[in-house]
Amino acid sequence: MPIKLQTPVECSPSPHKIDWQSPLLLVGSCFSDEIGKLLDVNHFKTLINPFGVIFNPLTLVDLLQTCIHKQVLPATTFDYRADLHFNYWLHSSFSNPSATALQQQIALQQQKIREYFLETHTTNSRFLLLTMGTAWVYELQNPRLLVANCHKMPANRFQKRLLSVAEIVDSIKKLYTFLPIDTQLVLTVSPIRHLKDTLPLNAVSKATLRLACHELCQTLDRVQYFPSYELITDELRDYRFYEADMLHPTKQTVQFIFDKFCSCFLSPAHQQILAQWQKINTRLQHRPLHPNTTNYREFLQNLLTDLEKMTEINLQKEIEQVRLALSCVATIKETSET
Repeated sequence: MPIKLQTPVECSPSPHKIDWQSPLLLVGSCFSDEIGKLLDVNHFKTLINPFGVIFNPLTLVDLLQTCIHKQVLPATTFDYRADLHFNYWLHSSFSNPSATALQQQIALQQQKIREYFLETHTTNSRFLLLTMGTAWVYELQNPRLLVANCHKMPANRFQKRLLSVAEIVDSIKKLYTFLPIDTQLVLTVSPIRHLKDTLPLNAVSKATLRLACHELCQTLDRVQYFPSYELITDELRDYRFYEADMLHPTKQTVQFIFDKFCSCFLSPAHQQILAQWQKINTRLQHRPLHPNTTNYREFLQNLLTDLEKMTEINLQKEIEQVRLALSCVATIKETSET
């Protein structure tokens, strides 16, 4: 009897499929960034963490609701330190010596999210992928405020506590009531471990998030769970799939999760198209040692033909890139012959 070396995690195919016209908004932990980058490289229609990495799901929901309702962020969420204005609900990249410039930066990102929810499209669904990072949160004591980032303010101004399952569920249910009816909400728990919480308390946090996801999937339509956390902790289950810090997944691990995501949310036909594009993209990275040769010109002509056949994906940028390379080859050849 063969020995099992893995315990595969089942990723049931989603009844709602993504294609290259589907608007995709990815928000939450840095794992949303990682998956979002791969979706973007493969020309999916993505908006990735417009407010930066946010681990706290409640603050994330509050931010999305301000965008949907065309509200400015509450005055109590703004503060000032070391000549910089910042906002407790946002990543530290949202800081500026000018309060007005910061407000403009925030308004621009809010508008991007609002346009995502208002955009008309030809597919059946738009997708909101919400990655929860931790259930441990910090509350500013005066004024009383749940924060996404402490912005290096004195620790005695904050109190750390664990969100309850009910708090997370109630918050996302509230957001759900405001989402356009064609929005598919995909929940996932970040596999990145928060060592500062200690590993035992990190386990408490992840369990809280996972229970909240389970309850939401059981009680709401158009909500589904993608097991990114389980794929790493249960199927891969080895430190070789982590970076040197033993906390963050390697690029190969993220690619593995991405492939699982595509098998779940792309139709078989679109998975084939994606595979074709990825092969072409590999050829696009080719840098010849001898560009002024007939062989390289033929390589570029074949590449251009294959790009032009990929009508399902907007590859106009790549097509222009190859056309430019062809014109340069022709110029080099003419110069060498004179």
